[in-house]
Amino acid sequence: MKKTIAGVSSRHAVVSNDDLLIEIMLRLPVLPLQRFKAVCKRWLTLITNPNLNLRRTQTSILDPPSGIFLTKNRSYKYDFVAFDVTIPPNRSPLRTSYTLNFDRREVHILQSCNGLLFCRMFRPTTSDEFYVLNPFTNRFKLIPQCPCPIKSIRFRMAFDPSKSPHYKVVYAARRVGNVHHTSTIQLHIYSSETCKWSECAARFNAKSFENFYDGLYWNDGLHWLEGKRPGDLNYKLDVEDLHLRSRRIPRTSDAGDYYQKLFVSRGCLLLLGTENTYSLQMNIYEMRKWSLGWSLKYFVNLNDISRQFPKPSWDPKWSCSSVGCIVIKENENDSFIVVEINGNIVQYKMVSKMISKLYDFNSSDPDVRFLEFIASLACV
Repeated sequence: MKKTIAGVSSRHAVVSNDDLLIEIMLRLPVLPLQRFKAVCKRWLTLITNPNLNLRRTQTSILDPPSGIFLTKNRSYKYDFVAFDVTIPPNRSPLRTSYTLNFDRREVHILQSCNGLLFCRMFRPTTSDEFYVLNPFTNRFKLIPQCPCPIKSIRFRMAFDPSKSPHYKVVYAARRVGNVHHTSTIQLHIYSSETCKWSECAARFNAKSFENFYDGLYWNDGLHWLEGKRPGDLNYKLDVEDLHLRSRRIPRTSDAGDYYQKLFVSRGCLLLLGTENTYSLQMNIYEMRKWSLGWSLKYFVNLNDISRQFPKPSWDPKWSCSSVGCIVIKENENDSFIVVEINGNIVQYKMVSKMISKLYDFNSSDPDVRFLEFIASLACV
């Protein structure tokens, strides 16, 4: 009886101590933290306190990926699919279906970056508008019009809440010169800290920025690929000094690799390579912050998945899988990729070979767009 009373007293001491509770909450991922708001009013007050968010942004570890936003056929409608297969869709802290509307107009998501979404509203008669949105808190902010006329979608956002609560938006504007009509790129940068746009005096080769709209933020820079062949360049634009660097992607096998896409996970830059466009055998290469090049991290054979999710009999064409994200966990056995294969969104653990179905499109559609999302309390 004494042990029981002592145990109850110890638990009561922990639960009743706000400072101790806050220290525990600081170490929890945001997704379960959001669910804990429903425990009681006191927990709700602690979790929604701006000071908790401020302290979370000062930690050196980012929240793990929570799920993906996905859309089909260039639609403005998005579905959120959580990576935690134990959370029923009707209990998800995030809405499972999104149609983003600002000023009664539909909005297209251009990028997801560490908990924030960068969105574009198309306006047929006036300049398009751009927003930064945190769907976890439902807060959003209109980005002021860039002084330079907007003629492309070469926008990228840079945000790392473990380093700063502020974000930047980079627009790569194409300039056509008078001599031989050569094109160059001039960069315009918006800072949420100053709420102003600035202009970079330097000009860049326009060819280097052709795939800038696919860039992602890692290690203080925006990274994108020149192409998909060995020997093509991997570009990095430093968001502080706006210096453009590049390195050639090495040939990693006798047959070479088609380099499909870059990913970021657990502080590393990842590169996906396949033997050809339709191959289900994939190499995942890793670059750490201070490494000099790429090293092979995983070999993945998706034939295991294709056998469980065969292509529909009415589809005469082979539907190659589309990798939506790669998530590296502290425990290697928990690391996984998320792919779309024959109308199914599937989570595949690369070490244990465990397969979990996350979502079903009920059709084979190659035009599926993924946006990895990290639930965050970050302010906009």
